[in-house]
Amino acid sequence: MTNTNLPDNLKDLDLKGAPVEETRELLGRNLNIIGLQNEISKRAGMFIELKNARVKPNRRFGYSVTWDSSNHIDASGIFAKVFKEVTIEPFDGSIGTDKSNSSKIRAWIPIHINWKHNDGGTNSADWFTAWYDFTLKEWTFSD
Repeated sequence: MTNTNLPDNLKDLDLKGAPVEETRELLGRNLNIIGLQNEISKRAGMFIELKNARVKPNRRFGYSVTWDSSNHIDASGIFAKVFKEVTIEPFDGSIGTDKSNSSKIRAWIPIHINWKHNDGGTNSADWFTAWYDFTLKEWTFSD
């Protein structure tokens, strides 16, 4: 199927049939990660760099977005006494065709705040959800 509203290099992309590495690279080149980085930074009240943001194969969902997370323990206030690491990361998510319009490719990225306790335990909390529309080249967000 030809996706006529997508950027030229994504128009003939078949997410299920195309070679994995080629698809991953195409999606990564067309993902405007700066829009998500700006939203995360705004919500955090400080600049958060999404280092080495990339699209990766995901056994469960096909493809998802990830990045290398930095430790933000210095910005965690009183929690720095009980946590040794605080990161902002995607929690799984996926890239696929829109259920209501199969010619649209969208990324769904649940954003979590993760922490490691000084005693070794870990946990996370859902912060917000981001969607990227590859056709419109725009982000939408919800709490």
